[in-house]
Amino acid sequence: MRRRFTILTRRRPRTRRGYALVLAALAAAGVTTMLGVMLERQLTQRLGIARQVEAYQRHHAAKGYQELIDSWIRSLSGRSLASMIVDGQRVLTLDLGEGLRAEISFADAQGAVLGSPAGLTGRDFERVQTMRAALPTGARDPALPPLTRSVGPVPVSMRSAPAEVLEAAFTSVGGRDGAREFAQRILSIRAGGTVQQSDVAKIAITLAVTPEVRARLNEVLIAEPALWFVTVELRRGTAGTVVGREGGHIVVAPRRPGRSGTGGIWEKSSAFLTWQKLPIQ
Repeated sequence: MRRRFTILTRRRPRTRRGYALVLAALAAAGVTTMLGVMLERQLTQRLGIARQVEAYQRHHAAKGYQELIDSWIRSLSGRSLASMIVDGQRVLTLDLGEGLRAEISFADAQGAVLGSPAGLTGRDFERVQTMRAALPTGARDPALPPLTRSVGPVPVSMRSAPAEVLEAAFTSVGGRDGAREFAQRILSIRAGGTVQQSDVAKIAITLAVTPEVRARLNEVLIAEPALWFVTVELRRGTAGTVVGREGGHIVVAPRRPGRSGTGGIWEKSSAFLTWQKLPIQ
């Protein structure tokens, strides 16, 4: 009788092969992630370098504009800047080459009350505080001239100040009585021509203001501003398409008599207080 033997064979599980596929997929995903991180870092570094280069170029371009503007002011040989400028109109044009030009304009920026008395002492501190307190409160139409500013000297320019600011300046030294009448008379003179410093005394005398108050009015109200806002507008091509705008506040030093043979000179012509990139209108 023959015996039959059955040979049992054990099948190898397929789990090892599947495990290897999973490891391969994870490794590929890891490599992809690492490549993505490396590319992102490189892109971030490139963008950072590009921003640094742009900031460097803008900084030196701004310094160049400021040097040219300062040279132009020096060339005035002590003439009144206010008498030569119409706010917003071009006073200088610079040919930058390749169809690009820079048009420079000035605007009186001292027609508002200094917004903060920080850094001031004594009478100047008190005057700024008093003028601010005399300004109207509440929302103001953005299309109207601002009532406060961030930089510049304490006095207010009669050349551009709105009625509210003129009233506040009068109130700071003479009280509220007569403030509105004084402001309206200044605005009336301005509408018919140029306001002179002597107009302050003339109006004050008409309103029976005391000599002491008249003297103080000349300290808070001026006919020729020292603070201006300079705008540099970059235009390209014959059509004059605006491709960039920047500008800032500049303080022009008062005219002083010089000792040279040329007569009046600027001991220190100007100083820029701010400079910024402006929106293209």
